[in-house]
Amino acid sequence: MLRQTTFRVAALGVALAAAGCAGARPRAETVATQRRGDTAPDKRAALRAATPGLDLEAEDARWGIEAAKTRKHGPDTRATTPPPAPVTGASTIGVKAPPTP
Repeated sequence: MLRQTTFRVAALGVALAAAGCAGARPRAETVATQRRGDTAPDKRAALRAATPGLDLEAEDARWGIEAAKTRKHGPDTRATTPPPAPVTGASTIGVKAPPTP
């Protein structure tokens, strides 16, 4: 009986080791799996390029798509706004001058 139990335990150990070694190996990453998805502007540009006969630019002009984008986002004022003037003098930050003797 002890011999039979030892054989079963040994057989189970060999079976588990064989199953662990025979498992599927992890796939190597290919260029396709590493590639990130396209962004929305990229998708939009790809769709426009794929349909050359639709004259989408004329439709945008007709419906005022670019004008609506400009109204929504406003004009680009980052380049035209001058930088703030540098702060000088002790009185501008609340520090008083030392008393004169």
